[in-house]
Amino acid sequence: MAAIFLTGALSLGIVISILARTQLLASQLAMVVTFLPSFLLSGFVYAIDNMPQAIQVMTYFIPATYFVTLLKGIYLKGVGLRF
Repeated sequence: MAAIFLTGALSLGIVISILARTQLLASQLAMVVTFLPSFLLSGFVYAIDNMPQAIQVMTYFIPATYFVTLLKGIYLKGVGLRF
């Protein structure tokens, strides 16, 4: 699951770097487009249940939400590979 998330994130990073004219602009766009929404709206910092309903709906479209859920399952609950 992590490989799927990282493939999408790297692909978006490549697209941003292709479209930007300078390295500074590419890094700033990457921060605004990916890092800030993922960090704030994924449930990592703030609980999704405490957010307003409109923002809760937006969190379903952010892939980092599912990645944070995956990581919480692995580290906090001790869920491993099940065969």
